[in-house]
Amino acid sequence: ADDTEFVNDTLDQTADLMTNGWKLGGRLSDTEPVGENSSLSIDYRSTWQEDKSDQKTYDLVSAENEYNDLNILQSSVFNTTYTPQHFEGGYRYRRGRELRIMVRAFFQYANLKSDETFPLETQLSRNYYSVLPMAMLRYRFSKEKNVRFFYRSNTQNPSVSQLQNVLNN
Repeated sequence: ADDTEFVNDTLDQTADLMTNGWKLGGRLSDTEPVGENSSLSIDYRSTWQEDKSDQKTYDLVSAENEYNDLNILQSSVFNTTYTPQHFEGGYRYRRGRELRIMVRAFFQYANLKSDETFPLETQLSRNYYSVLPMAMLRYRFSKEKNVRFFYRSNTQNPSVSQLQNVLNN
């Protein structure tokens, strides 16, 4: 005989999630020729991004048949600010129509601040530094045949829902 006992567990709840955010950025760049076939470029970009999230989860109160028991483990009010700054330099070479070479290096400094106000008050501020290379080579054998190699790296900031310390079932 099998003595296995099965437990049937039902979780009845409702969740309200309100998120909003905005992003503002600017860029300065300059490109200067270096000889007849090449150029150097420099860029600076800065961005300011804010996101807010208010997630409230309510469990069903069976006696009242209403969702009015706030589940603190699945509720949070969270704000985040992400401010990356990019410094970039590059070199481009071109020989006729058949050869193009480009190399660039990005240095990125980013600050991530988060502020949780519910259910606990916590603050976090972290700085991140990255060096991100990029290279491209294109060689054109004829009008119909060419080869191109491209390498690029990047970073992406986490979303507010990834940062929010909420149990997700």
